[in-house]
Amino acid sequence: MSKSTLRLPLSRAANLAERIIDGLSAVCEPGYCIAAGSLRRCRPEVGDIELVVIPRFAASLLPDVPGASLLELTLNDWIGEGRLLSAGKNGGNVLKKYYLPTLGYDFKLEINISDPSRWPVELAIKTGSADFSRKLVTHRAHGGFLPGHCRIRDGWQVWEGDSRRSFEGERGFIEWICGKWIEPKDRN
Repeated sequence: MSKSTLRLPLSRAANLAERIIDGLSAVCEPGYCIAAGSLRRCRPEVGDIELVVIPRFAASLLPDVPGASLLELTLNDWIGEGRLLSAGKNGGNVLKKYYLPTLGYDFKLEINISDPSRWPVELAIKTGSADFSRKLVTHRAHGGFLPGHCRIRDGWQVWEGDSRRSFEGERGFIEWICGKWIEPKDRN
């Protein structure tokens, strides 16, 4: 979620995000390169582009050791080609922040790198809004949606006591925690 002063109309931001997603889809797991944030919520103006992705990896010569991230290699190529500028300190292996040179230093591309176990919760939280996301991680006794016996920890995973709860996609998580599916556009 951005504090950018530059805001793009939804249609322009959606077009830009679609082109970025098209360029990254081949280096992400099929179906796991999705716009989040205000773009996914269809806000009239968008202050940044947030993606949640699960990258693909090159084959490795060592068993049980992943090869190079194809996403990381592509992003480095895009920096080398001048298509992206690093936005300074990134969040290691889970968050990459860039500027889009055509829009200057006032509009960011944020890529949240997930995995199958974190995907359902992470996509919901990164879609927002900030208030909705806060309710997802706040216990019901304190005005949120999270059951009192649960915790979200270990990188966007739900724990019930000593057991990790798995969900079949974001819909499964939202229906479990909210009691029904809530469309992204209705999470404002």
